[in-house]
Amino acid sequence: MELVMGRVLRTSARGFDVAIKHIRAINSVASYGSFTAAAADLGMTQSAVSRLVLQLEKQLGVSLFLRSTRNVVLTAPG
Repeated sequence: MELVMGRVLRTSARGFDVAIKHIRAINSVASYGSFTAAAADLGMTQSAVSRLVLQLEKQLGVSLFLRSTRNVVLTAPG
């Protein structure tokens, strides 16, 4: 078990892996307010960026972004 942002994380057989690619994706989405713009900046597809964000959200057990059809904004945990 690890403590991150005041939350206890469940560890799996693989452990908890936050790769730099997850951090870059979160940072880019937060900066641009858009998964599509973040993907273009990172040279990835929109679905790949979305998957990275969802993976991290699942591991942390929190939603990092409020999503709408027009924009994306960070939540308090994000």
